[in-house]
Amino acid sequence: MQSKEIFTRGPGLTPPWKLKDQRLELDKNPHEPYLRIEAERGSTYPCPECGASRLVRPTILPNGRGVI
Repeated sequence: MQSKEIFTRGPGLTPPWKLKDQRLELDKNPHEPYLRIEAERGSTYPCPECGASRLVRPTILPNGRGVI
């Protein structure tokens, strides 16, 4: 099993979500895994509360970097 498959199965990613990038931050102690999870623009996913289909929206992280 390749590391990408492990990091996809571990958090239980299912479509439309996919693992875009991964790395292990070795300069930090303890070491920190970095996972970049994305979905294609226009993808939909079921709402975890009501099950309705929702559009994936761009997200801005606290560090100012955009996602999707």
